[in-house]
Amino acid sequence: MKQFTHYTPISDAFRILEENVTMTPRPETVSLSEAFQRIIFADVIAKSDIPPFNASHMDGFAVSSGDLKNATDSKPVRLRLKKGDSLGRAPSRVLKRGEAYAIPTGGYLPKGADTVVPIERAHVERGEVVVRQLLAPGSDVYPAGSDVSRGDLILSKGALLRAQEIGLLGSLHFGRVKVFRKPRVAIIATGSELTSQIENPAAGKIAETHSFVISRLVESSGGIAERVGIAKDQFADIKRRLRVALANCEIVLTMAGTSRGGSDITADCIDSLGKPGMLVHGVKVHRGRVMGFGAIRGKPIIILPGPIQGAVNAFVLFAYRLIMASLGSGHVEPARVYATLDSDWETKKDFEGFTKVVYMKLAYSRNGFAATPVAGETEKITILTNSDAYALIPEGVQSLKRGALIEAHLLPGFSYVDAWFLY
Repeated sequence: MKQFTHYTPISDAFRILEENVTMTPRPETVSLSEAFQRIIFADVIAKSDIPPFNASHMDGFAVSSGDLKNATDSKPVRLRLKKGDSLGRAPSRVLKRGEAYAIPTGGYLPKGADTVVPIERAHVERGEVVVRQLLAPGSDVYPAGSDVSRGDLILSKGALLRAQEIGLLGSLHFGRVKVFRKPRVAIIATGSELTSQIENPAAGKIAETHSFVISRLVESSGGIAERVGIAKDQFADIKRRLRVALANCEIVLTMAGTSRGGSDITADCIDSLGKPGMLVHGVKVHRGRVMGFGAIRGKPIIILPGPIQGAVNAFVLFAYRLIMASLGSGHVEPARVYATLDSDWETKKDFEGFTKVVYMKLAYSRNGFAATPVAGETEKITILTNSDAYALIPEGVQSLKRGALIEAHLLPGFSYVDAWFLY
């Protein structure tokens, strides 16, 4: 049974991971209704104009500005009222001299019209539109192609499709769109003491809940979580589940089954499946220093420690980067904001030479973000429920003083930053 003997610095671990795994971004085409929060695989070029024709900003009358050049309050211009095209219909009528066409907001101007007289600036008498003032050409007209022109680059590769991008694509009549395929991420919990029975677990059993946490983080980050079940602390069972996971998923995560002092069945199973096998076992990170990873024919297997904080730390340091790489973004970290510590922070002396993952609670004011460190034992999930961000404190830094400016990472599924903590 393999045991690890040293801790690898985090920068070296990142390099080794990138050198030994192959995350190949792949496309898939989805319907517009399924495209929300997906990532564009290739540049999107407009195939039509928005608006497609000159349109009206107002309810009123489409006219030729030339017919209004002599209009005054004392000597109004009278134009023959014509019925315009229905809303959304391409222009089929031609404006003649001395005519005005009724038009709704968003309606397309008839050919020959270059101006809209708002209904508030005219009135109708006996089938004629009476206008008492001169209007400049183009008044209240939304010109064809003024929002988007055919041939424009409207979305670049790698763009996240928000609600507004979905609306833009629909307006340009894209019913389907090519996006990055979501990576499938297998999750294997290990431990003979674990049970999937959440309510009333049997005596001597512990409800397996960490996979719920990791699954939601996978999905929020853009992946598809595939829970492969609970493996007993047996070589054959773990190896069998690893084979299934490698056959069906691009990324494999195991939880627990790794330690500094005892045997490590998971690492042995990884080595038995092929090359290169285990790559890093033990990382200079507090907490979760027993984390590690291997690769089989270019597919990564990340070992997440059993305690929940260590498991989440291993996810954000390694699994998140792999998901992002599979989605075409490269091996990147979660987004971050600058925050000011509102209290002192200090690590245990034994871990001064480690990279520290520090969880924190953010608050927002006119002065920006303030961060309160949240400390507690690695098994405590309440440390996570009381936090909404985390910071990476470099090796060699043992303490930070109140008022220090830090980078607070915002992890999808963990940091709901859209609005709620702004109040």
